[in-house]
Amino acid sequence: MLVNATKRSLETNIFGVTHPSPIFIAPIGVQGIFHGDAELAPASAAGKLGIPFIMSTASSRSIEEVAAANGNGHRWYQLYWSRYFLGSLEWN
Repeated sequence: MLVNATKRSLETNIFGVTHPSPIFIAPIGVQGIFHGDAELAPASAAGKLGIPFIMSTASSRSIEEVAAANGNGHRWYQLYWSRYFLGSLEWN
């Protein structure tokens, strides 16, 4: 059966938040090895486009830097919990 498709929407609702599309920027760790802006550029672009940005545990930049670059955009954090908790504290 054909339906009227003149008004289309890619909006999706995830965890009670409506996003303009079902596209998110996936977490990619250590982006600083291939570009000086590291996670800041994609976080900024995501914020401007209204696309959620997911930050990796292995990010090159701090949560605060990425949040500032993302502005008021939606962001998530991908947490990889280390089996060696005490060892991971030494990285701080």
